[in-house]
Amino acid sequence: MDIKRTCYWHGQPLSQLSREGLERAAELAIGQLMTHSEEQRQRQVFDLASLAFMGGALLAGLGALAGILLAH
Repeated sequence: MDIKRTCYWHGQPLSQLSREGLERAAELAIGQLMTHSEEQRQRQVFDLASLAFMGGALLAGLGALAGILLAH
């Protein structure tokens, strides 16, 4: 059984859009994809920065603990 999927743009099937409507839909879809990609990239950068900060804090804490233990 072959099921044909129909894609819609603002409630209208893509097959019924004019060329101008298809171009507008494509431009908006590409813009949304680029925005989503940029948001994901920024999230990854933030996650990496958070990980680096936590790693640095852990190393600083271990250094302070080592210093205290060596002082005694």
